[in-house]
Amino acid sequence: MHSTKQNWICEAVLVLTIIVSAIIQCTSDFHGSQYSNNPTLDHSSLQNIVNELKALVKGKVYIRGSYGYEKRRPVHNGACRHIYPSIIVVPLSTEDVSHAVKTAVKYNLPVSFRSGGHSFICQGIRQDALHIDVRQMDHVVQLSDHHIKFGSGANFGKILKAVPPERYTMIHGQSLTVGVAGFLSGVGVNPMGTSQRYGFGSDHVLEYTMVLSDGSIAKVNKYNTTILPTSR
Repeated sequence: MHSTKQNWICEAVLVLTIIVSAIIQCTSDFHGSQYSNNPTLDHSSLQNIVNELKALVKGKVYIRGSYGYEKRRPVHNGACRHIYPSIIVVPLSTEDVSHAVKTAVKYNLPVSFRSGGHSFICQGIRQDALHIDVRQMDHVVQLSDHHIKFGSGANFGKILKAVPPERYTMIHGQSLTVGVAGFLSGVGVNPMGTSQRYGFGSDHVLEYTMVLSDGSIAKVNKYNTTILPTSR
């Protein structure tokens, strides 16, 4: 009886196709060592960069040692607890992310990107980096019965509040606090069953809005890539 019920549920549920906003495409420009590409910047120089960022972005900007920095720094992995970015940016929009990346390129700062913060090998945080924490960009909008749009800061806990699991299923992470953007950037595998039935999470993405490694913004789908106009 239990097996029959399970089969009925699997046949009845639908796989949601998703649209994700503001995922950073980390190209070779930002890969490699966890340590700074520009260790010569002193506190005064970093403060000038922070002031420049504050004039550009609508979200918060923190320099190491400032009030609020330590609340934003920790990730869900004790092995990363000794990694300290130089600057943390908390964007509120794709444009904010773009400004942060362009500033990092301008001053040759390494970049790290944090959504849920569940990286096993500390990929989501880097020493002396300009660290982009997108958790404030966590909006979830259901566009139709089968499509949702969400920001790169949304986690699966928030998705499941908006999308009833009694009606739908999705390829998801193993914790409610897993960030959907980071999960999908790593292809999106659920080893407990849904990937065996429905493939990778990234197979069901209709469109990404991405910030590229030079700070430009692109809309990417199956058919084309469109570079959007940005300021500065």
